[in-house]
Amino acid sequence: MRVALRGGSVIDGAGAEPLVTDVLIDDGRIAQVGNVDARADLTIDCTDRSIMPGFIDTHSHAGAAVFEPETQLALLRQGVTTVIAGQDGVSFAPGDGAYATESFAAINGSHPSYRGGGVGQLLAGYDHTTPINVGYLVPHGTVRHLLLGNDSRAASRVELTELQEMVVTGMAQGALGLSSGLDYAPGY
Repeated sequence: MRVALRGGSVIDGAGAEPLVTDVLIDDGRIAQVGNVDARADLTIDCTDRSIMPGFIDTHSHAGAAVFEPETQLALLRQGVTTVIAGQDGVSFAPGDGAYATESFAAINGSHPSYRGGGVGQLLAGYDHTTPINVGYLVPHGTVRHLLLGNDSRAASRVELTELQEMVVTGMAQGALGLSSGLDYAPGY
């Protein structure tokens, strides 16, 4: 489907001044920015409106809620097209997700489909299942809990190497970084 957005103030996100112009979207991708003369299946008059890239919520706990239509609409109505989950050092992967559900259920909720595996399996569960893009941070507390349980002691050198390997694996499977929660056990 080809959609022409006509006459809106295009804000490109790179700091340039807004430019009143057209945007052509072809099959869900921006195909042209400028004076669009191509035929479109749908034309939307954007006069006195802003056209801009989707916003990224860089601190989101919607890793489970993102599957709910109400949450999707709430995010999209605010212009949020991407959330970064795995916040505060506690989330679903790696592992079976139980630690996150037990520790952060009031914030993260219960994931509707993820029951174990790694970051790659969790991220694959978002692909083509929600209109919201989901990025993920490897959660420090979850990784630590997998290896040390609820022990509050420092990790040994061998354990520290294992913890690092879990983070490296999560990054290799698609995580964007590492999160920690300095207000939450075991992060503090």
